[in-house]
Amino acid sequence: TTSSISAGWMVRALRESCGFAFAGATAAARSAKTRKARRIRITLTANPPPVKRTKRYNAAVKTLLFGGSFDPPHAGHADLLRAAAERIRPDRILVVPAFQAPLKGAPGAPAADRRKMARLGLVESLPARWRRRACIDSSELRSKRKVYTIETVRRLKRDGMELHCAVGSDSAASWPRWKERKSLESSCLWWTVARPGDWGRVPKHFSRLPG
Repeated sequence: TTSSISAGWMVRALRESCGFAFAGATAAARSAKTRKARRIRITLTANPPPVKRTKRYNAAVKTLLFGGSFDPPHAGHADLLRAAAERIRPDRILVVPAFQAPLKGAPGAPAADRRKMARLGLVESLPARWRRRACIDSSELRSKRKVYTIETVRRLKRDGMELHCAVGSDSAASWPRWKERKSLESSCLWWTVARPGDWGRVPKHFSRLPG
């Protein structure tokens, strides 16, 4: 009897000691994991990974502005717009039909028809890579009044656009009659295609397009 009691006591003692040892080992392992996690957090905080930066096409949205009565648009308009797109390589192309151009008489075709003609004759005539970036801006048509170029330029500049304006040589030659010319010069980059003999009449701030 005495030996069986002693054996039973030894078994219980062994189980308890093993239990304590297992619990101690588990607690030690948890403590080690906690210390390791803290070291990792400290390392990440002290040395954050570099931020991957994506390359932007432009710091601002490079926008080609092409306005006119387009009553109707013709091959010269289409050629000028295409040449400007190829030279400037804009992010965005805005074709802006005027309700009534300030330096011209009242147009013959209704505004809705001229908008449609500008889309079909100008936007749709662009090569695919530029056509995807082009649209009709109807803001001047919706105003139902004469809108000066400086008004449209200021509206677009508020949106942070880098503006490039392309005009025909006749419009460039009429520059002295434009409203707020100094502001226009400082707000946009100006482009034109001059016919032979016309370049002498174009102001010096205009850059020349091929054609």
